[in-house]
Amino acid sequence: MSLWEPVSGCGPYCLPARGSTPTVHFGLRTLRLLAAAAVLAAGTLLVPPTPLRRRPALARRWARAMLGAMGSGSCCADACRAGGR
Repeated sequence: MSLWEPVSGCGPYCLPARGSTPTVHFGLRTLRLLAAAAVLAAGTLLVPPTPLRRRPALARRWARAMLGAMGSGSCCADACRAGGR
């Protein structure tokens, strides 16, 4: 037995049936795509004038904004346990 297998041991029956998983409405997907494009554009405009020492913090905020625009989110472990963002 190996940890790496060139072929998946999972057959077609491992996946859920087509249509059984929830989907997101087309309008919401479009809105999320536009929001992600806006966050990307804003980030590319904000990074060059930002001082080098502040860029790591800006990159973290930018990444969180991108996740939020796409309908996901992130929080550090302590804040998640406390119910925060």
